Amino acid sequence: MTITVDEATKELLARDRESADKSRAEAFEKLARGRPTPTQEECDASKAGVAIWEHEDDGSGPEIHPLLAHRSMGAAPAKPAGSYQTRQASSRASGSGSGSSHSG
Repeated sequence: MTITVDEATKELLARDRESADKSRAEAFEKLARGRPTPTQEECDASKAGVAIWEHEDDGSGPEIHPLLAHRSMGAAPAKPAGSYQTRQASSRASGSGSGSSHSG
């Protein structure tokens, strides 16, 4: 079976491959310049009972937590109360339909 791929698809796949390679290279670069946090010295000090409140910079740059980034976009405005319609319960007229009264 021969698979034929048109030029547009080949171009799309090539761009996707380039993007993945670039992302991978950036991740490896970040790992190469970073250091573990906490450092071994901080671990040793902590083991000795020293409270470590701030860690040495690990060189990775600022960390943006996904939940905090979401909050900075702002919350959606609240809808005013009563902005939706509800069904009203209707009572059946007495004597119509199959009533609950028994004759007897």
